[in-house]
Amino acid sequence: MSSCLYGHGAVERIVPEIRKAGAGHAGIRPRNFGARRERMDALGHERFTAPLRKNRVGLGVLSRYDPGPFRLQEEMQAARRFGRDTIVCGAGGKGGLAGAELKVAVKDFAERMKPHLAAAERAGAIVFLYVRQRGHWTFRNPTKEEARRQLPGRGAMDFTPARVTEEIKLAQRYLADCLARV
Repeated sequence: MSSCLYGHGAVERIVPEIRKAGAGHAGIRPRNFGARRERMDALGHERFTAPLRKNRVGLGVLSRYDPGPFRLQEEMQAARRFGRDTIVCGAGGKGGLAGAELKVAVKDFAERMKPHLAAAERAGAIVFLYVRQRGHWTFRNPTKEEARRQLPGRGAMDFTPARVTEEIKLAQRYLADCLARV
């Protein structure tokens, strides 16, 4: 489960809720998404993961958008230390390209990625590129109401850990009901 669903709360407060929501792993994301990846470095990896071990929650995917796909060697080592193999990173690049210009940019990107993918392979890491359309959240953080609308379900979200867990369980029931109708 992505820990960013719990806002910017301390890892000690949110990890028990992640377990209550039925998840066994916490995805760790960078600033603007809870900043737990930066907290991991600030606290030290051992101290950061103590609440995870206490609550039997594993470390899930590590996400780092800021270094982009060409500076992930340090992140690959962090993933390896935690027995993880998946890193999500920002793809970077110029937006708004189309046609021949886009094809050239993609080809150039693929060429530039070759040594980095080789390094990932040596480290036993899998790199996922995060690419998204540039929406209105690119330049500002979403309001609580906007963030709540991302969840299937409902209700006002106050971003307290227990309330987030309730929203997650509501979304799980909603999705289960939708699947039952298929």
